[in-house]
Amino acid sequence: MFKFVLIIYLFLFSLVSADEKQWVVEKDKNITTVSMNGDVQHGDVLMFWLKKVDGKCDTVSHVFTFYSAKNNPNIEILKDKIIPINIKGETYNDGNVYAQISYLSEFLMGHRIYFSIGVYNINEHINYLSKHKSFDVTISDDHYPNKEIDNSIKNFKADDYFDIKNNSWSLNGLKEAIQKGRELCLT
Repeated sequence: MFKFVLIIYLFLFSLVSADEKQWVVEKDKNITTVSMNGDVQHGDVLMFWLKKVDGKCDTVSHVFTFYSAKNNPNIEILKDKIIPINIKGETYNDGNVYAQISYLSEFLMGHRIYFSIGVYNINEHINYLSKHKSFDVTISDDHYPNKEIDNSIKNFKADDYFDIKNNSWSLNGLKEAIQKGRELCLT
């Protein structure tokens, strides 16, 4: 009997796992969201927001979330700050890529933090991302604390705020999901 229950459990778990690796396309009022759960921490979400402007949906906001149970009492100082990240090993001249923390809130036993890395031409950005199998992010320490970056935290240490500093999201099917999102955005 135990083996039968275990087999049923594993079968159901595999079905749930397969569904979790699908792009979700949904519209709420004026914003269409195309999203995918993370591989490292399931609740971390990679999102692309589309908004109809002048009858077009030509730009996409690239956003992702991290959940942290670190519970730093000063976490609120991160709001609207620019912090260093590493995206799939890509860096610029100073060794870091940067993301703005656009929103954070208490969630479960910690905080959910929203990172924005910019607004892009939808075709150019999706074509660029489609060259990769996954979108991999690591929250980094500030390796160049003397460099003046507007709205940054000097000597930022990722361990002070995040217990899990990396995540990865599959980009398989992204182009098709964005196309669905664009069609929904235009309706």
